[in-house]
Amino acid sequence: MRQDGAPPPADPAPGPATPRTRTVDVHRYGPDAVVLDVHLGQYREVFFVLTGDKSVTITMLDGSDPTHHEAQVFVFAKPWQWSLDAPDEE
Repeated sequence: MRQDGAPPPADPAPGPATPRTRTVDVHRYGPDAVVLDVHLGQYREVFFVLTGDKSVTITMLDGSDPTHHEAQVFVFAKPWQWSLDAPDEE
């Protein structure tokens, strides 16, 4: 479900002449948490971005790969002036 409540677009029919539909749904959970739900054809991956005082944690799960259904977690030192409150255009 997209942020505006509409369902994600249907996958295009297979074939080389058909353009691939891609969407990124962004869900904000306050100033310190964002979920990015990425769709591209049959590919779908979800990213969770969380910020603390000194670190940024990114968790990702590729839901389109049934052979490796395991989340990956990355923790980084927080970049200087990091903000999830940036306007959507940035």
